[in-house]
Amino acid sequence: EKRVNMVHIESRKSRRRSSEVEIFVDCECGKTEFNELIQLLKFQTTIVTLNPPENIWTEEE
Repeated sequence: EKRVNMVHIESRKSRRRSSEVEIFVDCECGKTEFNELIQLLKFQTTIVTLNPPENIWTEEE
């Protein structure tokens, strides 16, 4: 629906709280789709943190 390709996903128990889970996702998409996805995640989750690589998008995206 959001045209996002999930390359890798993993989950593990949170180091902060044993009742929580941390989910790590590596995805491929355009900048607009990524921003929409982040907004949806922020609405559905407690914490969203980003660790994007240096050259995440080219100028035309």
